[in-house]
Amino acid sequence: MLDIAIKGGMVVDGSGAPAFRADVGVAAGRVAVVAREVGQEAARTIDARGLYVAPGFIDPHTHSDLPLLVDPRAESKVRQGVTTEVIGHCGFSPAPLAGAAVEETRASAAKLGLDVTWRSMGEYLDRLREPGTALNVVPLLGHNTVRGSVLGYDDVQPTPEQQAEMERVVEEAMEQGARGLSTGLYYPPGYYARTEEVIGLARAAARHGGIYASHVRSESDLVVEAVAEAIEIGQKAGIDVEVAHLKLEGYRNWDNIGRLAAVLDDVQARGLRVGFDQYPYVACGTWLAAMLPYWAQAGGSRAVADRLRDPQVRARLRQDWEENRAEWDNRTGVRDWSDVLISDCPSRPEVLGQRSPRLPRQKARTHWRPPLT
Repeated sequence: MLDIAIKGGMVVDGSGAPAFRADVGVAAGRVAVVAREVGQEAARTIDARGLYVAPGFIDPHTHSDLPLLVDPRAESKVRQGVTTEVIGHCGFSPAPLAGAAVEETRASAAKLGLDVTWRSMGEYLDRLREPGTALNVVPLLGHNTVRGSVLGYDDVQPTPEQQAEMERVVEEAMEQGARGLSTGLYYPPGYYARTEEVIGLARAAARHGGIYASHVRSESDLVVEAVAEAIEIGQKAGIDVEVAHLKLEGYRNWDNIGRLAAVLDDVQARGLRVGFDQYPYVACGTWLAAMLPYWAQAGGSRAVADRLRDPQVRARLRQDWEENRAEWDNRTGVRDWSDVLISDCPSRPEVLGQRSPRLPRQKARTHWRPPLT
């Protein structure tokens, strides 16, 4: 006897085949039969005529690491049919934590009313399991978090001993349940890392069957070169590559999609396992300070906030905006401040939905939040 019989729906089975009309039988929490007509008795029957029936969707790129601790029911995802989330993207993960990364994560968690009681990846996953979640969770560990734990958030290069320590941290996190390494080479401190550093960490993840997911260094003028770097890392580390939210920022680059597609087609034709994900809308989201030159982003969120309070720094930024507009555009694809829409600012709810030039002037207050890319 079946637990559930879903009758008469159009089945999209995830294989890439066209939708087909069928019944679906579920027993003991698993799909037991898919057939034109299921005649077995069932404890519950769902009439799916006029509806589509599909396996649970996988959201391959999310930043739900901390929100799942607050809302383990994850209704915003479940109601969209998502049953699996991949977290820890863009180089940012809630674990493993040491050094300067502890304070960065603590500040972010405090906005959600969370106390950071964990340090290792294993301790974080145990915290996630305490109430359980409505979703399956695939955790990645973030390069920026690892780098922040060992080197801090400044523009520095690791000594051989520090490189070895970062690789050890990756190995330990993989042993405790991480499924791969993510980078956010667009963001400090990941931006300061040289390719060789990332290859070493990716090799450590590869030894445990992990993947490498990268928010690449550029998504505008240098996007082709940035994707090529991700491919190089995958080749030299012997690891499967996922290019995160593949896109072309900046109107000057929109006609480069052919070049970008050719790069990906070429590597796949050579048998390399390189994939990508995309979101189906024509905007992107991140924290506002990501627009700033990299010298202004160094040191972590508190350092950024303190720096922006300095009138001389603000004057330097205004001058830089006027003299180096192409560089600003290359970082974000934003031609003008009117392109920026404020979507999240707990400290000033009155600015939500406004564009930057229309915001009332107020003493700068900068708060850390993970990138919503």
